[in-house]
Amino acid sequence: MTAPRGSTPPAAQSAGPRQRLLPAAALVAAVTIVVTLIVLTWSLLQTPVYSATAQVLIGPSGQSESGGDVVSTEEVSTQQLVATSEPVLLNASQALGGTVTPATLGSSVTVQPVADTRVLAFTVDATGAQESAGWSNAIAGSYTSYRNEQARRRAAATREELSSLTADLTERLATIDRLLQGPAGPSDTALLTEQRSLEAQLGQVSAQLQSFFDASRAPAAPAQLLNTADPPGSPTSPQPFLYTGLGLVFGLLLGLAIALVAGRSRQFRTSTSVPGATSHEPSASPPRSV
Repeated sequence: MTAPRGSTPPAAQSAGPRQRLLPAAALVAAVTIVVTLIVLTWSLLQTPVYSATAQVLIGPSGQSESGGDVVSTEEVSTQQLVATSEPVLLNASQALGGTVTPATLGSSVTVQPVADTRVLAFTVDATGAQESAGWSNAIAGSYTSYRNEQARRRAAATREELSSLTADLTERLATIDRLLQGPAGPSDTALLTEQRSLEAQLGQVSAQLQSFFDASRAPAAPAQLLNTADPPGSPTSPQPFLYTGLGLVFGLLLGLAIALVAGRSRQFRTSTSVPGATSHEPSASPPRSV
């Protein structure tokens, strides 16, 4: 039994969707493979970057009113700037033998506080594992030395100032004592008032000076190198496995989109190039006149 003219055989109708599906699947697979290979090749051609981190424990710049090791948020922000200042980077460059400039060190280091601690993390990104660890330790060590030296200078200047003030007060009290030991006069009342005021001041200054001497016996460094950086075993970027996975997903989506557009375009060309392709009904013949 032959099929009516203009109709599609059942075998062709069943084979049509499969014939259209196979090229579409091949297109999706090809696009996915090409995109994945491109992304993987690009990631392998990138220069590897290694990250290493050294940690520094910081204390307050001066004595807190409570006598504790309280470090304010403003102090932490200030120390972040000090850690990447020109003197610190210059000393770090010299510690590395001048093989790297302070500008290069400054552009490679990131100083961030560790949450809820008094710790600053010095993270360096470099193209070599040894470089990243060495630069991080050099900058952290330079900052530690710089801040401790600044603290020693401030302490020495303060002690010198207090010692000089103590000497001046002591000398003035001695002068008042000599004047009071002489004949009584109308100025004795003023001298006694001044004497009591100077003795109170001398007591306060002596207490401050004694606290500095006590602190010098067991000094608390404003900055201590807590953890040194070790050379990382693998680069932080690029990550070929991650990029390959992203390339696979992107390639699959791109292939599906291309296959969908190609299928719609093919259907449109077929429907416009074959007259009457959308209708398989035979046209009715006009009635024959008798």
